[in-house]
Amino acid sequence: MGAIYAMVGIGFSFIYKVTTVLNFAQGEFLMLGGMVAVSVSSVCGSCLPVAVVCAILAVTVTGMLFYLGAVRTLGKAEPVRIILITIAGSMFFQGVAYLVWGTDDYRLPPLVKAGTINIAGAVINSQVIPVFSAAIIITIILKIFFDKTIWGKASTSCAESREASMLMGINVDRMAMLSFAMSAGIGAIGGILIAPISLIQYQKGIPLALKGIAGAVIGGLGNVWGALIGGLIIGLAESLSGGLIASYLTDVVVFVILVLVLIIKPEGLLTFKNK
Repeated sequence: MGAIYAMVGIGFSFIYKVTTVLNFAQGEFLMLGGMVAVSVSSVCGSCLPVAVVCAILAVTVTGMLFYLGAVRTLGKAEPVRIILITIAGSMFFQGVAYLVWGTDDYRLPPLVKAGTINIAGAVINSQVIPVFSAAIIITIILKIFFDKTIWGKASTSCAESREASMLMGINVDRMAMLSFAMSAGIGAIGGILIAPISLIQYQKGIPLALKGIAGAVIGGLGNVWGALIGGLIIGLAESLSGGLIASYLTDVVVFVILVLVLIIKPEGLLTFKNK
């Protein structure tokens, strides 16, 4: 679960690093990725590679169109207005998913051979390995993207100062569109990976988004490694509190951890203030 939350948190941090706003539709991108993959898989006769590629491309294009059709048109570069638009977008995507897929639960066929792995006495479902591996690989790729590529450095500069970036010849609008498209693609990958483990339905995005943003805040918004670590912390806190205390207190424990981090180190565990 921590790896799943990390996938959502990475999408939040990616957009925040470029635009300094939170995209509350990120959970719906994850939900749409799983739903589209299930639909394509059923049409293509359980051909998973085709379903995976189609779902990632479809959701990536959806993220791009969402930015062009709603965020750029209505947001006018005001962070608060953009956040409200993303909340409305979350409701819109959820409504569309309800109309298309209804209230039924869906599941993808296993991506790896079903079984369990015993690590130090802990029994782990083998289906978790692709999720955890993907979270680490995506984090590494994004770190390289931001630190080593021209596009990544241009994206980071847009968050620092839009005006200065424009004066340097950077197309700020294009960078924002890229961030929404890439974060949507990341969300789609997360949805595809969790579909064999957890049932996917039209309301799946909201709880995952809340836990994902909590993980991103704990690790440090805008820090992709922080989103990974924060998501794992949330997942471990849920599992341990559910097993050692009571299952109905898991959300309370997560909330307490989030509040403590915001009080003690509001910038996040892996983000440090410049002195």
